[in-house]
Amino acid sequence: SSGINAEWPLRPGDRDEKGNDISGGGFSNIFKMPKYQQETVAKYLNTTALPDSKYFNRNMRAYPDVSAMSDDFWIIIDRVLMNVAGTSAATPTVAGMIGLVNGERLKRGKPQLGFLNPFIYQNPDVWYDIMLGDPSQACWLDDLEGYKIAEGWDPVTGFGSPNYPDLLAAGLKM
Repeated sequence: SSGINAEWPLRPGDRDEKGNDISGGGFSNIFKMPKYQQETVAKYLNTTALPDSKYFNRNMRAYPDVSAMSDDFWIIIDRVLMNVAGTSAATPTVAGMIGLVNGERLKRGKPQLGFLNPFIYQNPDVWYDIMLGDPSQACWLDDLEGYKIAEGWDPVTGFGSPNYPDLLAAGLKM
């Protein structure tokens, strides 16, 4: 998962999340694009202004798949309140929600979700689509303009941040 930030406190219905300049999204130099993401990523590549193609390979694995809050993220370690940022905040947040979904599946006699990526791409509506963020600050390449935030999947925030009630409902349907 990748990082997003928001103006806090969020209230029910607020969607102030925005792509963060620490988002590390883009395209792999090593791994080929898996079949489950080809259609989704092709839509982004064919409908969005992109950085110069010499800076990325459009045929390789795109990332992130999803995002979560990662800026000004408060945790407690040894009874000390600390502020952290980055994937160290976002990834455990998403993993915790998937763990909760798996727990509910197990209570119902269903197996855990397992390899999650195909599920993510089959259920794009269980994520809050992040539509805010300055493209010059999101996934920038040196001094060049980076990837743009777009409707649906994009290389800044993936599909967006988890909407737990919808994520749970989709996870229980499988």
